[in-house]
Amino acid sequence: MENLRTFHTILHNGLSADSGKIRQGFTGIGIVFVAMKRNVKDLPEVVAIGRKLGADRFMVTNAVPYAEEMSDESLYDCSANDHSVMTVPRIGRDKDLLRELAKCGVADISMDKIGFDGELGRCPFIAGGSAAITWDGGFSPCLPLMHSHSHYYNDRLRFSKRWIVGNLENATLEELWNRPEHLAFRHQVQLFDFSLCTICHGCILNEENEEDCLGNAFPTCGGCLWAQGYVRCP
Repeated sequence: MENLRTFHTILHNGLSADSGKIRQGFTGIGIVFVAMKRNVKDLPEVVAIGRKLGADRFMVTNAVPYAEEMSDESLYDCSANDHSVMTVPRIGRDKDLLRELAKCGVADISMDKIGFDGELGRCPFIAGGSAAITWDGGFSPCLPLMHSHSHYYNDRLRFSKRWIVGNLENATLEELWNRPEHLAFRHQVQLFDFSLCTICHGCILNEENEEDCLGNAFPTCGGCLWAQGYVRCP
C-alpha cells in the first residue's frame, strides 16, 4: 500500500521519478488481490483503500497452491467488474467470498465463462498473442511452462514440466515464434482439444503434463489452472 501512496503522489503531481512528465490518461493504478480462505474477508477493505489511493481497476485471483498446506486455502471454482472494474477467477459457491464481494459495491460481478457455453478451456497467454522469456533467454509459449513446478488442485498433486522452444542466444524472436512445433502447439491450444484433468479423477495421467487420455503428447494443458480460469495474471 505504501507503493500505491507513493505512485498516487507522483501521479497527482504529474511528475515521474526522474522528473519527466507523466501523460495523464495513459497511467493508472490497478490492484491484484490473491484470494484465499484466510484473507477473503479483507477484500472490501483492500478495495476501499485502493479507491482512496486512486485505483480504478481491481483483479481477484486464486493462489496457486505449490505446497500441500496451501491447497486447503483454495476457493476454487468466480470473476468480477466498476469504473472501478474488478475481475475475479472461477471459484466455488464459497459463502464468505460471495458475501465479501457483495460488500465491495462494484458495478458489475460476472463469472468467467470458461467451462460454460461449450468452452472447455482458454489460454489467456495464447489468446493474448503473448509468449514468455526466461531470465537466460529461453522462449516459452506461456508463463506456466517457463519452469517446472508442482502444484495442488484440491487434494491432488500435479507436476508441470517446463517447455522451452529455443533460446534467444541461438535464434531471433521471430525465428523462435515461427518454429513449426511452436505454431502447432498454439493452434492446438486455441482448439483446446485436451482432456480436462482439473475435473477428472479417472487416471494417473492427470498427475503430469506429459500426456493425456485423449492421446495428446507433451505439453498437455487440460490441468492448467490458468487455462481453466482459476488463476489470473494482470
